[in-house]
Amino acid sequence: MATLPTILTKIRNNIIDVPAQTEVRLESWVNEAQLECEAAMAWVGMDTEFVVDTVAGTRKLSAVPTDWVKAVSDPWYLTGTGKAIRMEWLPSRQDASKDYSEDTSTTARSSPKAILEVQGSASGRNDIEVYPYPDASNTTGTFSAAGEYEVHIPYHARGATLVTGGTETNFFTVDLDLQLYLEDFASGKALLFNRDYDNGQVWLLQAQRHIQRAKRLERERKSHFMKITPRRDVHASRRQRRAI
Repeated sequence: MATLPTILTKIRNNIIDVPAQTEVRLESWVNEAQLECEAAMAWVGMDTEFVVDTVAGTRKLSAVPTDWVKAVSDPWYLTGTGKAIRMEWLPSRQDASKDYSEDTSTTARSSPKAILEVQGSASGRNDIEVYPYPDASNTTGTFSAAGEYEVHIPYHARGATLVTGGTETNFFTVDLDLQLYLEDFASGKALLFNRDYDNGQVWLLQAQRHIQRAKRLERERKSHFMKITPRRDVHASRRQRRAI
């Protein structure tokens, strides 16, 4: 398990010559490496869920969470009795306008069918909108009140940001291959900045080997839970997954 101070110590040892202009950039290169990791794979350690209630007659559901990277699968809402009802993501406002009315009257409202991520405003974060306008006639119970459907949105969350002097850890500093990726990527960037192009490329290539191995292990970890067969017929279970 590593923290930013221990990672920075290893980077300094890797590059040997650490002028002041290089030192002040080390932290930013480590955080750049983390961004690369987050974009590279649907890591288990990034999986989380955003739960928010609708408000009857209100389009905006919420701003995205502060650690939001991207949505990862279909959302759903719960009825009052806890039954999960699948929703879908809309790719654009144009698609929303084709399928859903802007009529705000109570007769045009319904249970939530889809959500859309749109550019936010004052918060600096994107907003999530719900379609159609939620009604107030949903089943009430443990998981809902009139007009308030409990919506669940799976998404990938940023790991804790590593800061100088801090002791934060995250998924990328706990996993050994990804920790080595952070160290080697930042070392390569520092060497390139120092005009040591040959050694910089060597460290960047070594970093790629670490992340490729981590991605392979991640895929293997997930594949154990996928029961996929090449064909689904009338005798198959309704829950059997189709071939991909």
